[in-house]
Amino acid sequence: YTLYLQDCTLESSTTSVIRGSTSTDNRFSLRILVSGTVEINCSYASGSGIEGKCNTYIRGNRSSQTDNVLNVTSSGTGIFIDKNLSTDVYELGFSDNIEVTVDGAMGGIMGKYYTSNEQHATLYVGYNGNDSSFRTKINVKGGYGTSSSYTGSVANFTAINLHPNYRVTAPEG
Repeated sequence: YTLYLQDCTLESSTTSVIRGSTSTDNRFSLRILVSGTVEINCSYASGSGIEGKCNTYIRGNRSSQTDNVLNVTSSGTGIFIDKNLSTDVYELGFSDNIEVTVDGAMGGIMGKYYTSNEQHATLYVGYNGNDSSFRTKINVKGGYGTSSSYTGSVANFTAINLHPNYRVTAPEG
């Protein structure tokens, strides 16, 4: 499924703002296509700006003549990938002409939800097939949760894969 977001603000105070989930069909993926500036704000302490219980891919609009910007702010986690079944292994990917800023009070970009103890997701930055000509930039700030199993800016992934042309600069948390 593809969710198209263009120059908008999404907010929630009672649950996660965007949630993609699959229960039996692991082929399901949530694709979020950002065009222009999109603001996602979650003021629910146990919520998330973007919650994926499935493969989740966030990318900018390649044909856009302007910058594609996604700002995620949350009193809980900014973006996290969780699982439904113990055997689930999911991906979180960012690519294609997008600048993402995440500020999660309980954690920034997480490869597991705070109540689970196993890592089960892979993070991809700057990958979309063999095409690396589109800029991807991620700024992340993550806080500290009530459990030591989920804290920091980018944490709890089984693997983090950056496109060879990408690098980590000014790490925090």
